Amino acid sequence: MGARIRMGCWVVLLALVYSPAHAFDTIWQQDWIHPAPPMIGNAYAWPDPIYPASIGFAGNADLLFSSLTDLGQDHDVLRLSPDGVVRWTAKISAYEPENPPALWPAADGGAFFAHRDSGRTIKLDSSGLIEWTRSVPVEQFVDLPDNRLAAVSCAQVSALEVGSGEVAWQVRLPGRERYCRVSGSASDASGNILLSTESQDIYSVTASRVYRLDGQGRLLWEYQPETGRPRLLGFDSGRAYLADEGILLALDLANGAVLWQSSVGHEKALLVPGDPVVPVVINGSTVHALDAATGQLLWSQSLDPVDGVSVIGNALLLTTANGLHKLDALSGAVQWTAILPNADSQGHPVLEWLALGGLAQGQFTALARVAGTVSQPAPLLQRIDFASGVLTTQPTMPVLNQADWGEVIQVGDEMISMTVEQDPLAMRYRVSKLDADSGTPIWSHTELPTMSGLVGGAFGAGFNLGANNERIAAVIHEGSEVEDSLLVAAWNRADGTPLWRTKLNGLEIWDQTQASDPVIDANNNVWVSLATYVECTWPDICARYMLYKLDGTNGSILWQNGELLVYQMEPPYLSIPVFKLIEGDVLLERFYDLYRLNGLDGSVLWTASTLETGGVHSLHIASDGDIVLTGFLGWGRLDSADGSVIWFSNAPAYACAPFNPCRYVQTHEMPNGDLLQVGIRAAANYINEPMVALLHPENGGSFEVWFPDSSTPLVSRIQHVAVDSENRIWMQIREDLGGSNLRMRYLTRFDPVAGTWIGRQFVSNYSTNWVSPYQALTEWLGPPQDGRLPVQTFERASPQLGHYAVGVVDTRVIATGNLSVTASLDPGPAMPGEEVAFQVSARYLGTAALNAVALNIALPWSSGVSALECSSGTVGHLCSIEQRDGDLHVTANFQPGGRLDVSGKVKALDSDSELQRLNAIVQGPIGLLEQDSSDNTITLGVAQSLFHNGFD
Repeated sequence: MGARIRMGCWVVLLALVYSPAHAFDTIWQQDWIHPAPPMIGNAYAWPDPIYPASIGFAGNADLLFSSLTDLGQDHDVLRLSPDGVVRWTAKISAYEPENPPALWPAADGGAFFAHRDSGRTIKLDSSGLIEWTRSVPVEQFVDLPDNRLAAVSCAQVSALEVGSGEVAWQVRLPGRERYCRVSGSASDASGNILLSTESQDIYSVTASRVYRLDGQGRLLWEYQPETGRPRLLGFDSGRAYLADEGILLALDLANGAVLWQSSVGHEKALLVPGDPVVPVVINGSTVHALDAATGQLLWSQSLDPVDGVSVIGNALLLTTANGLHKLDALSGAVQWTAILPNADSQGHPVLEWLALGGLAQGQFTALARVAGTVSQPAPLLQRIDFASGVLTTQPTMPVLNQADWGEVIQVGDEMISMTVEQDPLAMRYRVSKLDADSGTPIWSHTELPTMSGLVGGAFGAGFNLGANNERIAAVIHEGSEVEDSLLVAAWNRADGTPLWRTKLNGLEIWDQTQASDPVIDANNNVWVSLATYVECTWPDICARYMLYKLDGTNGSILWQNGELLVYQMEPPYLSIPVFKLIEGDVLLERFYDLYRLNGLDGSVLWTASTLETGGVHSLHIASDGDIVLTGFLGWGRLDSADGSVIWFSNAPAYACAPFNPCRYVQTHEMPNGDLLQVGIRAAANYINEPMVALLHPENGGSFEVWFPDSSTPLVSRIQHVAVDSENRIWMQIREDLGGSNLRMRYLTRFDPVAGTWIGRQFVSNYSTNWVSPYQALTEWLGPPQDGRLPVQTFERASPQLGHYAVGVVDTRVIATGNLSVTASLDPGPAMPGEEVAFQVSARYLGTAALNAVALNIALPWSSGVSALECSSGTVGHLCSIEQRDGDLHVTANFQPGGRLDVSGKVKALDSDSELQRLNAIVQGPIGLLEQDSSDNTITLGVAQSLFHNGFD
């Protein structure tokens, strides 16, 4: 690949698994992982969903299977032998949970995997490990000669080298439109490719096309019908066969001319291979076969209504309500009928048979989806004798590690978590308590949900947790339609004993319900507020805003306070009511009013207007018991006894612009009674900038507001805020690299005197390349203190399991200094096939050596790299380069004053984008404190030629 040793720099081109340089290390970590088999359709609420699964069979009869995990975050990808032996399993990050991926067997025992709109193709080797990936959009795969593979989409076709992933050629298809899909594709032994596409608008199909390409991607002919949307069934030595809803037709393979057309009506159509091939159509309960040369009817056969049809060998296999039927494709004779199982070995009933195939040693495989009472069980596999239809063995699906999703809070020196997990038979909650200092489990137990069809957090189910010294409470969104059901539950904090569970919406239908975190008072009563749409009579559109007080002993509703809103034309905006406990009573905001309600019975003690503050954003209690509230237009102080106004003040938002105020995101109470607010302001270029304000309730409503500098081209956003015991303000900043898919996350402190950030510690970088491994801090559980940050994390690690975890991150500073990156690239325009040279350099100035500095270089076209070099002026300077995704991921150790130069060439392709970019980012470990991060990233553009060659 052109890599070489130069000036003491060691270049290693890895060939097995990704080894990302993680930006942070954990002092301890508890992963949320449990064992369960792969399933189909477990995460979807509709009665008849489109299951996000892909099922296929390799030439050696291996089963290729891919289905969403319970979370919807990953795909379980498996290759099983005909007798159920696991060849390998892999986890691939989900890109479009609602659509099945493209899955294709590889001759070496691996597989190819892609999502339609992800722009990313993956090659898994014979162990299920990622061999390479490429930024190539794929809807379907077809094999090509000379160890190549065609990645087919309706916009372009790319020929990939199977061994390396390098792009041999790429061609844009003429006439492509938006919302286009590939409806069929095939190839022959010479590398010629046939594919059919259809383009749609919102209401109908607008165009349908058939293309034939030669082995170098040159367009041989194009067929566009005047009406209909025929899709490719396949082809033989002289004809291509297409099917529309009401017709079958054959095209001359040499020029695309129509040879014959049959108007036989059908619902399903396919081509049975052989000599000759046999086009077959199915209309309800009737099967018709046509003569390949003329389109005339060969035979017809009447059966029960056909549910599914497959081709195995030269026979048709059809499933009906009365069994599985094998038909001879040349005569239509029924050779046998088999009665398929109606349940799996554990009694779960079969819902539908999804796939047939995998003929080996005289047997083939049938795969079915089965139903469970409290969860979606694993699919059923059944081996069947091909000659007689006798049922033989039932291979079992393997049990794999699966990731949980959940929520966690830290209360004092303990962490309390609640997750949803799926075992082989049932979906369960798991409630746990950990020692926050060491991560040692104190107790953990599981509970069944109250409803069947509980789904994972990626599809809406979720928890809101709260705790005091004696109790733990949770607000639970549960069920298949998770936003329609809301429960509140409580446990004993000491040992986790379940106390009660109460459903809040037993009398009316709720929709899109949003709820607050539970608040537990001194008597262990639980308080929850919510906003939800409710069913009402058309044309009314109704919403309900509620506050509940539940008995801490038995969960009974002591009282509730609510209001029904009735709108027409457009639905009311849902916003969770803000409330706060005060001296045994409760403060409750309701639109532009603030109520103080009697804590015993919910009666109104007083009402105060908050119109001047623009409603209530947050509520706080001053040192003397007064009420401090922040709103969207201002803030103020009220007397808690009667709600009278002490003062109102303009909000810091007006420091942005009179007619374009800033927007608050979070408000935090400082130990001295001040309020810290963070938010955003919209700049003149419509790019949001961070805002920080400090409010002084004890000083008559004064405040300061700052807009920390955002270095172009980085766009900053404040993600997390916390204040430690020494009143230091900590923040996590996300910065986007303009014109790229790279996002950086930094840990920093905020100086409330100067209004600036104090240094940066790199936490992680994130790429929208959905197969790139990365770690992310999804939630802070408290402030960084003594070099320790309690967090909830997520790690993506395709093809291994990506998972959530709770733990403590080591934030100790080991060095101060600066990392920087520069780059050069010919701006073009570049012709397809032309090689474009690039160079990227990283430098480090600092107080101590750094291990595992990461330099990530996202290259234009992702076509592959030639003449790759890595050089350094430091003796013994090691660098390793991972390039299997078409980009470069460099890991190196740096001494102070060290530098690293990476150079090479990339091949320009005939891609859909006319402007390609080189993006680079250099990052050190979290232990490096940098004052400036604007020079950690760079982006350069290269124009692509509008012409395919000099004669276009």
